[in-house]
Amino acid sequence: PVTQEQTTKQPSLLSLIKNGSSEELVKYSEIVQQAATKADILDITGCIANPLVLQVKMGGTFGIRNQDTIEHSLVIGRSGNERVYSIPAGGVEAVKVNFEQGAGFYGYRCDTGTELDGIMFVTT
Repeated sequence: PVTQEQTTKQPSLLSLIKNGSSEELVKYSEIVQQAATKADILDITGCIANPLVLQVKMGGTFGIRNQDTIEHSLVIGRSGNERVYSIPAGGVEAVKVNFEQGAGFYGYRCDTGTELDGIMFVTT
C-alpha cells in the first residue's frame, strides 16, 4: 500500500485525472489500483487517511474511524456530487457504498480542505 509520505514521490496519485488522454487515464487507473488496499475501516488521524487508497465494493459498507480528540468531517465524491460524513471524536461512522455514479474512483478530503487526502476505489 502507498502511504501519505510516499505521495511526494507520486504526486499524481492524489490528482484525480478528469480530462486526460486515454493513455493517461489507463496509466492513472493502474497506479491507483496497485495502491489500493481492501479494508473495512478508513482511519483518520490529524486529517491523514490510512489507507491512502481504500478499495471497497459497491453495495458494501465500511467505517470511517476518527482517531482524534475533535470531530472531523469527511467529504467523499466527485465534483458536484459529494457526500459529507461527520465523525465524532474517537468515533466510527458507517458508510454504505451506494454512489450514484457507480464503480470508479472517488476522492475524499477531511474537514474544509480543498486538496484530496485520499482516494476511494469502488469496485463492482
